[in-house]
Amino acid sequence: MKMALLILFALGIGQGAFAQSLPVAKYGQCPTGTYSSGGSCVPRGNVQVFVNGDGPCPAGWTRSARYYCVR
Repeated sequence: MKMALLILFALGIGQGAFAQSLPVAKYGQCPTGTYSSGGSCVPRGNVQVFVNGDGPCPAGWTRSARYYCVR
């Protein structure tokens, strides 16, 4: 029962769980709302970013610099 609730909770939070205001690996150019520092892209302010490869961004997110989704 606890495992089922945990799974439902994890599904409910969706992609937002992957994105935090933490640096992400730099692949080419950094996305809008971030700056380059070493081999990372560092979010400015409350920008959230995650590496998404060539896939589509989830609802509420915008593709930026080819490999990233930001909000």
